[in-house]
Amino acid sequence: MVILDEFKDAIQVLKMNHAKIVEIANKKEATFFGVMILAVPPVINVILNWWIFPPGSSIFSSFVIWTVAVPYLSYVITIFLMSLLAEKVFHGGKHHLGFFRIMAYAGIVLWVTMLPFLLARLGLMADPARLFKIIYWLGGAWMLYVSFYVLMLHHRLAKDNAVVTVVLAVIIAMIVNSILGNMLVGSIYRLY
Repeated sequence: MVILDEFKDAIQVLKMNHAKIVEIANKKEATFFGVMILAVPPVINVILNWWIFPPGSSIFSSFVIWTVAVPYLSYVITIFLMSLLAEKVFHGGKHHLGFFRIMAYAGIVLWVTMLPFLLARLGLMADPARLFKIIYWLGGAWMLYVSFYVLMLHHRLAKDNAVVTVVLAVIIAMIVNSILGNMLVGSIYRLY
């Protein structure tokens, strides 16, 4: 089954399987599956939140949809900016789509963010947003570690340049997240 194979491949990326990472970077179909891997959690989380705010209300669109979507949008933008930074500043490869594919597959770790909203929907948790944020940050930390490895492998950066790129990516992610959050949700938006 293709979907199960892609899920297994994503787990191999999290395990930093060198051969699988190279395969995914060069596999055109991986772009579609990478986008799906990143799209599923926010879509499911919004669906699970429909019971809190009725769809169609301004609170639903500005608070529920964008609060859930902004971290994922920030992640996608940061992936491309990280790859561009690796290329332009540290003379890494120009394979931005390959880097996106790999990091999108690493985004499978963010599927755990659906758990708090599922627990809330089942009545087992009162405030899913707090646990969502904790899980998102822990998943993000693991993905930063994966990106460090992938920058050295895919972009062929030296270890110190990969470290600088990851540190700058954290700063970029916070800035992008803050800008998108304030634009789409308003001043009440916080990912921390």
